[in-house]
Amino acid sequence: QEFSLECIKSIEDELSKSLFQTYKVKRVEDIALSMLNKSNKDVLIRLVTTLSGSLSRSQVLLKDAAIKVENFKTQQINHQKALLDANQELLSLKNEQLTVVKDTVATEMRSWSDVVKKNCEKSGSTVNPQKIKEAVKSAVSE
Repeated sequence: QEFSLECIKSIEDELSKSLFQTYKVKRVEDIALSMLNKSNKDVLIRLVTTLSGSLSRSQVLLKDAAIKVENFKTQQINHQKALLDANQELLSLKNEQLTVVKDTVATEMRSWSDVVKKNCEKSGSTVNPQKIKEAVKSAVSE
């Protein structure tokens, strides 16, 4: 039998029906010792048979449920590993993009710096590093 809520309900219903018919209770916990002492052998045999059948079916269901839980755990672990791998790949791609941007910025800054130096040499004016930084900050803020 495969684990399902319907199977559990079926076992509970069968047990409740038997207990109610015999002792006018709906749960095993509600059976008092005095009730059992008043029962004849046939009634007790029927009760034990019902209880052992319910127990047997419950064990089968519990085993099936345990297998399903283990399968779900394994699937969850596999999904988590796949997610970690995807995050690693994403991080790697972002690092590559960052390196490309960094290299591009460094190249462009050297080119821009060379242009400024040449213009300063032609015009005869001097440019100090502080003025270059201020010019770059001004250009970036625009």
